[in-house]
Amino acid sequence: MKNKDMLSITFLYPSRRVGGAQLLFIRLAIEISKYDNISVSVVDFKDGYLKSQLRNYTRINILPYKNGFVELENGEVVVTPLSNLADLEYMIKGDFSKMKILLWSIHPYALDFIFSANARKCFVNKDKLKKKIKILSESETIVYMDETNYLVAKNFLSLENTPKYLQIPLEVNDFKSKGRIETDILNIAWLGRICDDKFYSIVKIIDEIKLLEHQYNIVFHVIGTGEKSNELELYLKKSEINYVLPGTLINNDLSMYLIENIDLGIALGTSCLEFAIRKIPVVIIDYSEVRFPNEVKYNWLFETQYYTLGRHVSSTSNRNHIFLELLSDLKNDRMIGEKCYQYVLDNHDIKIVALKLIDKCKNLKSIDFQLFKDIQNLLNPYLYKILYFIYRRVRRF
Repeated sequence: MKNKDMLSITFLYPSRRVGGAQLLFIRLAIEISKYDNISVSVVDFKDGYLKSQLRNYTRINILPYKNGFVELENGEVVVTPLSNLADLEYMIKGDFSKMKILLWSIHPYALDFIFSANARKCFVNKDKLKKKIKILSESETIVYMDETNYLVAKNFLSLENTPKYLQIPLEVNDFKSKGRIETDILNIAWLGRICDDKFYSIVKIIDEIKLLEHQYNIVFHVIGTGEKSNELELYLKKSEINYVLPGTLINNDLSMYLIENIDLGIALGTSCLEFAIRKIPVVIIDYSEVRFPNEVKYNWLFETQYYTLGRHVSSTSNRNHIFLELLSDLKNDRMIGEKCYQYVLDNHDIKIVALKLIDKCKNLKSIDFQLFKDIQNLLNPYLYKILYFIYRRVRRF
């Protein structure tokens, strides 16, 4: 039996994939488990990625996600991505009236997913649902990873409240850079999944490198895999630039590869920070579902605001540099890597973020049960429930 004075936090993000979101929950679970009087649990599949990375941490409980749900006790604080809101009544077996739920908006498409994924758009009353979710946000049941996530929600839900941010966390150690070895080769890297919403970001980098092939001797390293890997490799071959495909790298393998091979990182989200904590200069690129415009600008990581690590390319944003200027800056300013590192230390250090989350969980109110029921009924009307029940039974969990 758990001590009634003990704060119990459960991270709900079962996944078999390797990605930035998975790392968020792994790192926070490890950090928060170091605190006394806090019980930390992580929900995952039997063969899940989070479980594989946390199995040796004795202070973290791994709760089985089996047959599409987990059983939770009363009094839990459940931390889960906002995108899971539509499926919570399926994912959790327990008394929601006695739970506290913190919805973390970690992807700008979260609300679009809630309203339209799994054919819900055919059943959902959008106007009523928007009003209900707006109440959730204004009650601070929803927190936002960065300004991009908040602005999407603000426009979608007509929000008026001041956003509460819970930024991406990363363990920041005192890293001593070896400095770049002077060669005539410039090694640029993308780090992240090769998926629909990031594919054209990588394509844009390839196009920028191609335009400069007579001015710079560039090798492009694409670190990661995903459903668009084959399509990307075809584009790389067609571009005729020099490239390397090391695949997915994690932990020490990733660290050694970046330190030994990379001069400049270009990425979105968590991946930006992976370069920066190793004092590798890193540029934020935006994302898009279609090809980028010819003329776009970029920011160094340390120039960003409100924890934003990427926006939609069509959004109004303050971007300062064309691609050629970035390479000129890299050549002339040897402190760029240090500036990126300092930005992470000041804004994303996991110790700061963990304390912020603990404080939030301690002061979080129980979810308004009637409001929660209303939202679940709007998202899952009776006919939809029947069809979705059949879908989840035949799907592999």
